Amino acid sequence: MKYFLIIGIILLNFSGLKAQFDIKGQVIDINTNKGIEDVIIMVSGSTMGSKTDSNGYFILNDLMKESILIVSHVCYENSRFTVSKKNKENIFIQLNKANYVIGEINLNPKMIKKVLKNLKCDSIRKIQETPDSIFTIVESLFKYPGGLNCLDHLFLTNLYPHIKSKTIKPFGELDLNFSISENGIPINITANKEIPSEFIDILNSIFFKMPKWIPATQNGKKMAVNLTYKLRYE
Repeated sequence: MKYFLIIGIILLNFSGLKAQFDIKGQVIDINTNKGIEDVIIMVSGSTMGSKTDSNGYFILNDLMKESILIVSHVCYENSRFTVSKKNKENIFIQLNKANYVIGEINLNPKMIKKVLKNLKCDSIRKIQETPDSIFTIVESLFKYPGGLNCLDHLFLTNLYPHIKSKTIKPFGELDLNFSISENGIPINITANKEIPSEFIDILNSIFFKMPKWIPATQNGKKMAVNLTYKLRYE
């Protein structure tokens, strides 16, 4: 009886080892098809993880069962991908560039003074981060000096005189799209619709007055990220 028991345990352990499998894959930018470096890949519900190399390739060893991979990079939208023995090799995970909406201000002249009176620069307004908090070890988001309320203050105080003098006419909703470079400087500033040249000059002067941002980082490396700031004036 003891011999059968020992043989049974050995067989169970052997079958358990046999059930393990490794996965290999690549994470690529959906628009450029280029590999993305330093992407964090974690197995959901565990502490197992990996990181992509300079060409976006990764390996995860000793998986026991079908698993969900959580794929994260500060410059890209998070993704989840299911893997199993059936699809353990040549996995291609495509990521979309992330765009962070950092705020919205209403330029109604009756409201601006009231808003400015109650606006505190040191108040913290958080950007929606990944729900997978483990990634905060290797990822950190951009920061505006003093917090995003200070950014609101900068726009409101500089736009209010032009709104009061009616230099700026009501324009409905406007998205200002820009990137914060690795050096913390706003670049590639565009709007989602046509606006008068006078207004463009005013907006450019505001961006010129901005202090340097603290750039986002991934695995200790500074990263450029895409942002959107919304203005409304009706």
